[in-house]
Amino acid sequence: MAAGSVYSLETELSDLEECARGIASSMPDMELSFLEEQVASVAVKVQESELQINDISSRIAALKRAGLNVGTQARFTSVVKYFGIYT
Repeated sequence: MAAGSVYSLETELSDLEECARGIASSMPDMELSFLEEQVASVAVKVQESELQINDISSRIAALKRAGLNVGTQARFTSVVKYFGIYT
């Protein structure tokens, strides 16, 4: 998953957290539970995305250490396909 996607998920998480803070105490428990589940789901997606980015970065670093040039997007896509990294 691209860094832009992680940023988008972090923004979504932030928006959901802000929404949750602004909820009046009169909100039914069921609605509050739904929002809490959404926030938790987005938080997990952000964490998974960050792990994927770290894994891809480690693989790219290993390829560079092995002498391969992985500087362009086309080559990056090839590396991703070669290693079976699906986002």
